[in-house]
Amino acid sequence: INTNQSFNFADGVATSSFGTATPIALEVLKNKHKTIIKQEASVLLEKTDWYNHKALDDETFTIPDNIKTYRTNVRAKSNEMETKIDACNTVDELKSLYEYTEQDDGSFTRPLGEFPKEVL
Repeated sequence: INTNQSFNFADGVATSSFGTATPIALEVLKNKHKTIIKQEASVLLEKTDWYNHKALDDETFTIPDNIKTYRTNVRAKSNEMETKIDACNTVDELKSLYEYTEQDDGSFTRPLGEFPKEVL
């Protein structure tokens, strides 16, 4: 978190500077990242929410198994990601969760993982 910016004008040159920056607390960063994960999961689940709504309104309607599995997997991945974030003890550990590395098969993965692909 930066302090207020100050300006100076001398000899026809304008300069600016900041005071000493204060680091954001690790818990604040972790909470921000977990909020983002929750929002991403929510957006993914919204796309299939209508299945649940229809099942509530129409007792003859059955939610397809692939939709149920997808929704369960999104929630499980969200929980797993949040657990990994909670386990971080330093900013560098948190940062490393998002760093992609190339695998032997040429794909790229990150320790945090990815949400399941949509089934639709």
